[in-house]
Amino acid sequence: VANGNPNLAPFTSWNYDVATEWYPNEDSILALGFYYKQFNGGFQNSLQTETFSVNGEDISVQVPVLTTSDENNLIYGFEATASHAFTYLPGVLSGLGFKVSYNFAESDFEFEDGQFGESVNLAENGDILSVREGFIPAADLVGLSNHTANGQVYFNIGDATITGIGKYRSSFFQQFIGTPLNLRFIDEAFVFDARASYKINDNFKVSLEGLNLLNTAREQFNPVEDNFAEINVFGPRVFLGVTAKF
Repeated sequence: VANGNPNLAPFTSWNYDVATEWYPNEDSILALGFYYKQFNGGFQNSLQTETFSVNGEDISVQVPVLTTSDENNLIYGFEATASHAFTYLPGVLSGLGFKVSYNFAESDFEFEDGQFGESVNLAENGDILSVREGFIPAADLVGLSNHTANGQVYFNIGDATITGIGKYRSSFFQQFIGTPLNLRFIDEAFVFDARASYKINDNFKVSLEGLNLLNTAREQFNPVEDNFAEINVFGPRVFLGVTAKF
């Protein structure tokens, strides 16, 4: 078994982006962007014959590797962002503000499982000798979520700042390190973090940060998205810090 392939060809792509931004006032922004990527190249699981010298004897064996194909693939989507500070509100309420963003992405890319997906048998010159039909669905691009969103609410009170951050990500394909040809899917998740800081003076600042306060677990599925495989529970984490500047 060989992880990696020194003969992989690079992907080439054409990328198109268009974006617009609107600033209704100095405390607000609305932004919308669209993107479209057309790239040449895809991955395919292959059995290729390689020759190894063992004790002076040449031995030819078939090695499963990941090779590149000449397929044409697309990635497209859009991102929307809005931000506003309520500086016009009376008193301490003028320190309120928020920022939200959402991204949608889609692709027709296909990544086949090394054991149960489609595979090709290659001759030494690279020609396809035979094709093994796969019987589980292919994954999309590594790390691609169709939906990602985050929202942030902050409150500035004099020298103190309090911030709450929520992040959502739909399911995505993530490779294993030891067996990168096997499919693994990370389930959708919502994570909430909070931060607070206080500037004592020009030299000292204290901060408090809480991560994953809702104790969101990481659930994994493989080799298909409805076959539960593993759950990791990390628990909330809290950090207290002091910054000194002289």
